Amino acid sequence: MAEIDQYSVAILIGVVIFGAVLGFLHLQHARKMRSAEGLIRKMEGTAVPVVDGKGWSEKSLQDEEILPARLALYGIPYLAWIITSLVIPSVFLILFFENLTNPYSPPAVQSEAWIAYRAPAAFEFRGKQFPRHALLIPKGKLVTESDRRVVQEALRNREGVRPESVLGTLLIVAIFTLILLYHTNILYPRSTEKNKNLILIYLTILIVLVCAKVALFYEVFSPYLIPVPWAGLMITVLINRRIVPLIMLLTLIFVSLASQFDFGLILVLLSGGLVSGSWVRQARRRSELMAASFMVGLVLVFVYLCELVWTGGGLFDAFPNAVAALTNGIVAALLTLIFLPIFERLFDFTSPFRLMELLDLNAPVLKELFFKAPGTYQHSLAAANISENVANEIGANGLLVRVGS
Repeated sequence: MAEIDQYSVAILIGVVIFGAVLGFLHLQHARKMRSAEGLIRKMEGTAVPVVDGKGWSEKSLQDEEILPARLALYGIPYLAWIITSLVIPSVFLILFFENLTNPYSPPAVQSEAWIAYRAPAAFEFRGKQFPRHALLIPKGKLVTESDRRVVQEALRNREGVRPESVLGTLLIVAIFTLILLYHTNILYPRSTEKNKNLILIYLTILIVLVCAKVALFYEVFSPYLIPVPWAGLMITVLINRRIVPLIMLLTLIFVSLASQFDFGLILVLLSGGLVSGSWVRQARRRSELMAASFMVGLVLVFVYLCELVWTGGGLFDAFPNAVAALTNGIVAALLTLIFLPIFERLFDFTSPFRLMELLDLNAPVLKELFFKAPGTYQHSLAAANISENVANEIGANGLLVRVGS
């Protein structure tokens, strides 16, 4: 069994490995950047052949044509590395918080347990072995003196976790977080965009993980209410749906570490997270978001019933979890509507609902344009319609293009 100093050693080893990986990647990036900057210096002031109506001619490269190449050189900014290095121990602390601090106090005898009491770590009491996260007192049970003694013994042994489990968890968290950082670096080349997207992604993952820990360890609410669909909705609305599958998989890997790899639960939550990113991509009104979230809830229920048939569980006993799965989709939309204005203000995101507000033709500036330059006004509307159709055909954000036009 491991004591608290062994936790420190495990975290130190993980930080050293993570720092070594960061150093290697930084050296590789610095080498590529020096090579690319040398190429750009050769391009500056040179002429390239172009074809116009008069035939072949030469045109000098301008700064604005070289600027995109310069932006691509910066790669993963240091802020992204710092954020990632803070998220990894944060996930670790959430997963092992019951071993690092007292997760609860011993209940009073003859009182009703308002939470579920689980073993923070494996221990032995009166010749009986209790594995980690074993249920000691169910929620709602009348506590006896024997129950209280078991909880006290569990708290005395809360630091006793296998070192292999601690180190393995830390390495898994670090590896998959680096995978997410790598893919985010590919999808979003600009540093500013990359940083705020990473902050939003990490924040949603941490919120989901905290909710999962509360649901699984304390049983305050059903684990089928873990807000994985909400995370999918937030990422889809504020960033885009291309990265949602990767984020959902990464989030559920962390949740599986907290749930002792409950495959049925992970399967249900994964289905909700994946379809939430697909069905809200065209939502422009809050009513459309609510309708899409209701469909997400139906998918959660359907997958849960399929998993129940596969495992041979009873339908009557599964009714509360089925209701929780359906409610999860609806609650996801409500939470999205609550958090959207907050995240828009904090991280300077623009949601489709904000873009629809900008399209309001009763805006003072558009009214002034209509009265002072009606021809330009009509031309702008026509250009907006054409641009939106073209953007939708090529898979771009048609609403954003229409607002810009």
